[in-house]
Amino acid sequence: MSEPPEWRTPAIGLLVVGGLLLCGGGLKLSAANRSFFSSPTKAQSRYPKRKPYRPKPPPPITVVPPSPLQPQRPSTTQIDTAPGAEDRETLRSDPDGNSRAFAATSLANYRPVQDATITVLVEALQDQDSLVRSSAADTLGQLGRSARRARGALYQLRRDPDPEVRRAVTAALRKIR
Repeated sequence: MSEPPEWRTPAIGLLVVGGLLLCGGGLKLSAANRSFFSSPTKAQSRYPKRKPYRPKPPPPITVVPPSPLQPQRPSTTQIDTAPGAEDRETLRSDPDGNSRAFAATSLANYRPVQDATITVLVEALQDQDSLVRSSAADTLGQLGRSARRARGALYQLRRDPDPEVRRAVTAALRKIR
């Protein structure tokens, strides 16, 4: 019986696993796997050399000049960019009362206090939702002396039908004075 060409010598207890010939005398490599386990030269490299990472440059920015046929119109809407602008907008226009109350409470965190913040909070004192009114009053109280111009609106709310609003207004008036 002839041996397969990749086996060099017969041994007792042969076991071929993935091209490796395992025997009692040790490990023998088949001719097919010998090149895999030997260190390859550059010409025999199994994996190509990786290129170094270089980020792609950003695309160029092109500025298109306005057309001379269409004159530019000045913007009629002013964009509020002061701190708390998003919360002021939420307090003015969000249909959900809980979102408006949260926005009113979060306006106390912005310093320095903007005049627009005081104006929006005074408007919120007239809201239909009692939670929004009490949150606005609490926030005005937290703003302290910087909310002095809101005292008149707070005095009007001292007789609000909701006891929580009355409590918040009384506490705010104490802190503002």
